[in-house]
Amino acid sequence: MLHTFFPKHLTLRPPSDRPPVVGLAVRLSWMSLLLGTLNSIYAIGVAPGIAAMENGKVVLVLTVCISVVMVLAIVGISNGRNWARKLSIAFFVLGLHGAVSRLDEIVNGPTVYFVFDIAIYLIDSIVLFLIYSRPGALWFRPTNDYAKSL
Repeated sequence: MLHTFFPKHLTLRPPSDRPPVVGLAVRLSWMSLLLGTLNSIYAIGVAPGIAAMENGKVVLVLTVCISVVMVLAIVGISNGRNWARKLSIAFFVLGLHGAVSRLDEIVNGPTVYFVFDIAIYLIDSIVLFLIYSRPGALWFRPTNDYAKSL
């Protein structure tokens, strides 16, 4: 009955139809988001350069904003939305660019940064593989039964 109140383009796919690889990708995405958030909070609390400056507040606001967008992307991936899959690869590329630009800081900084960053990039690489490989990619293709994904 609930579906009669929503336009057809807002219809969500039932989770029971979701392939296991996409379910794994969603769980790994939640783990990556948690590690990234913890890494940012650790950076604000421990790194003397960030905590002492006014930029600590900026980093905190950016962490919250990016986390909210990533939550939306993870929910979108879970529901088979192609825009969420594209957003995930965009965040991955931007994250790699940021990592390369601060590579010296990551390698020579506290070991926690290095371990968290390596873990996050490894998990994100696996997630992208899972959602772009054939079994995962089929979840993002529109069908006649469900709304088209953007």
